[in-house]
Amino acid sequence: MRRNLLAGLLLEEPARVRMLEGRLELDDLQDADVRRLVAWLVGRWRNGSLPAGHQEFLQTLPRGSGEWESRVAQWLAWADSIREKERNLDELLSRIQERRHRASLEGLRVLIREAEHAGD
Repeated sequence: MRRNLLAGLLLEEPARVRMLEGRLELDDLQDADVRRLVAWLVGRWRNGSLPAGHQEFLQTLPRGSGEWESRVAQWLAWADSIREKERNLDELLSRIQERRHRASLEGLRVLIREAEHAGD
């Protein structure tokens, strides 16, 4: 459900994409549709073409299958039910960063064990 929160909060207020800067990598996102949405949003934000209004933004979304359109509607509905949206997004991004750092640390531990085993 948390990936729905990220997508929904960004769809609801595209300017929130600025909160991702330096905190989120596309590889952090397991859901291909969410990754596609975030990549598109970040690209629009970086080149200054992010629509200002919510309705205008929804009209510029990349089109896909009926399933894509349905997911967009679900994400927006999920975000609509959330209070303290910026705080929730900030906490979500912190958890994603923490998960990435734990995975990186575990990878380093594996490399250290392998080096020790090899006498390196």
